[in-house]
Amino acid sequence: MARAVEDCALLLQAIAGYDARDAGSIECEIPNYRAALNGSIKNVRIGALRHYWEEDMPAHPDLKRAMDEAIDVFKKLGARVEDCRTRPMQDSFDTRSSSRKAKYYSIHYDNLKSRPGDFGRDFLGRVLPACLFQSSDYVQASRGTAASSLKCGRSMKITTCC
Repeated sequence: MARAVEDCALLLQAIAGYDARDAGSIECEIPNYRAALNGSIKNVRIGALRHYWEEDMPAHPDLKRAMDEAIDVFKKLGARVEDCRTRPMQDSFDTRSSSRKAKYYSIHYDNLKSRPGDFGRDFLGRVLPACLFQSSDYVQASRGTAASSLKCGRSMKITTCC
């Protein structure tokens, strides 16, 4: 989707912002990401979610070393890298999994009801438990994901949402 930082900025500009159809979406002003590119990252604040690869899902030593080297490159370029914590990775996986199952169930509801034999066992085994979810469960899971992102941003005193 992107090959360079400018491509990432353009992509982020296109997808950022409030989506009324997404219960986890939050309204906030979206900066012009492309205009913010000036060739320097001096004093740019970068949040490193070290606990992802050090605690939650301990990574292979080679990957840990590569992450540390990448962080060092950002620091040498003048960025201010700070450790940032969000909720544990497993919580995020669980929330996303529940949300995804509820979405799939709702998308395929009519066909699941009228022709369940057209779906494989694996799909049914993963999606049918979602029939037990209430809409409030889905909304809470979506809001939890958004709140976690916002909390990380606030902990670093970041003023933009992305």
